[in-house]
Amino acid sequence: MGTELADRVHGGRPGRIPGNMLGKPVEQGDHWTRHRIDRCLRQAAALPRIDYLPGPAADGGGSGAFELRPECRSRVRGRIHGSCRDDDVD
Repeated sequence: MGTELADRVHGGRPGRIPGNMLGKPVEQGDHWTRHRIDRCLRQAAALPRIDYLPGPAADGGGSGAFELRPECRSRVRGRIHGSCRDDDVD
């Protein structure tokens, strides 16, 4: 493998993992539409996006709009401690 290709592979692999973690909390079929994600980020004052998704409000926001699956609650800003196993990075 050439040096340029090795550098690209070495840089791409570590970049893929944080990118995967950015979207993991909102991977839920038709529930997380672009509109719903935008609304939740606006409610959390998290726009423009410069970090991982914020966790839902302690009161759940009242509307149920920002409910996360149990396995995704540890994949939001301030709670990420490494990457989870995932088919996108395997």
